[in-house]
Amino acid sequence: MCEKWISWIMWCITLTQSRVLLNGQPRGLIIPEWGLRQGDLLSPYLFIFCTKMLIANIRKVEQGKMITSIKVSTTSPSVSHLLFADASIFFCKADKEQCGVIFGFLKTI
Repeated sequence: MCEKWISWIMWCITLTQSRVLLNGQPRGLIIPEWGLRQGDLLSPYLFIFCTKMLIANIRKVEQGKMITSIKVSTTSPSVSHLLFADASIFFCKADKEQCGVIFGFLKTI
């Protein structure tokens, strides 16, 4: 199933073609080699898919006690990550093992 999704997404990315309007007439042909155009309607959905996968991996290692999230106070919920549009922050105990766990699942995405 994973390969099928990947092939669908790659088909959407690589199938696109663009032309430049010059004096109201389409000229030239631009075929992107990889990636999405800025403002492509598929971008937000790909971002959501990737974010969901990232969060699932974080929760899996957190529930498996492989990383230790932080708490601001004893009554607050624990925080293992903060995700923004162009940045992600991960929280864990500052030791080699827990940092290795985070790097490990980031490599698989």
